[in-house]
Amino acid sequence: MEGKMSNYEHGNNGQGHRRVNRIAVVIDFDNQKFTCAGLGMAFLPAVLMVMARELGEVIIASTFVDVSSLNLQERTILYKSGFEVVDCPRLSRDKDTADFKIINHLGFLSSYVDFDVLLFASLDRDFIPAVQSVRNRGRQVFIVVPTLTSISELVYASDGYLIYENRMSSENTPLRRASIMLKEGQTQPNGDHEAFKHLMVLRQIVGVLVSELKPSKPLGFFTIVKKVEEALKQLGVESNGTKVQVYLDILKWHDVLKLTDVPVSVNPVTEGTARRFYRVDTDHVFVTTPLEAFQDQPVSQVDLLSN
Repeated sequence: MEGKMSNYEHGNNGQGHRRVNRIAVVIDFDNQKFTCAGLGMAFLPAVLMVMARELGEVIIASTFVDVSSLNLQERTILYKSGFEVVDCPRLSRDKDTADFKIINHLGFLSSYVDFDVLLFASLDRDFIPAVQSVRNRGRQVFIVVPTLTSISELVYASDGYLIYENRMSSENTPLRRASIMLKEGQTQPNGDHEAFKHLMVLRQIVGVLVSELKPSKPLGFFTIVKKVEEALKQLGVESNGTKVQVYLDILKWHDVLKLTDVPVSVNPVTEGTARRFYRVDTDHVFVTTPLEAFQDQPVSQVDLLSN
């Protein structure tokens, strides 16, 4: 059940003066975007801001992310939604500065910022001690979870949770149902042809990835996006980089597309500013199932992400 906040007493002026809750918002961007994408849901920072404003007056809102991983549209959306973007450069494939900076920020908020409630968008259990520390200083902490089924251990260290899905006007989208189909290993539409169209696009993308991502030469994410976009256009499918990223994030969520160590033979300079490289899990059932097994409309008839 989603928690509700009441106004806090603020001082004592003999008249029982009360104030609107003062809200601090923190987004672990990669964590939330990746989780939502894996569930076939769009991650919209503006929705989080609406959720925060329902709780009170937003006095500070920050999102933590490696800025080099954002495209122009994502940066613009964050800015227009009212979020400060805190750059968290990735020092290596396995060393992310986002967690460190978020923990420092939560300590700063608790010590120096006058707020009542922290709305924290992350599922990472590594933040349990930091969340408990915020609560120990008399503040409430509520965790944003994408769906009711994605509650993590972090929630149990907080005062409760708010469900992002409940604020989405189109929560049961064909794309989300396609993600479930992938998870369950479906190869037939079973009456849900709209979702199955997206599943077929995902399988077509896997075919592109298998041909482009050799074990000895993984590629950076944005290079993969460009190659997939070009291949889809050759198939007659209109797309753009943002839409392709959503499909690739679903494949990452289901471990079809995996992070990998960079072989010595790979020169990172040739991949632009890529710090993370990916390969296809060729043993994954979604990869080993031949495209011919997916029986439905041709992929060229799919209107990418229109639903």
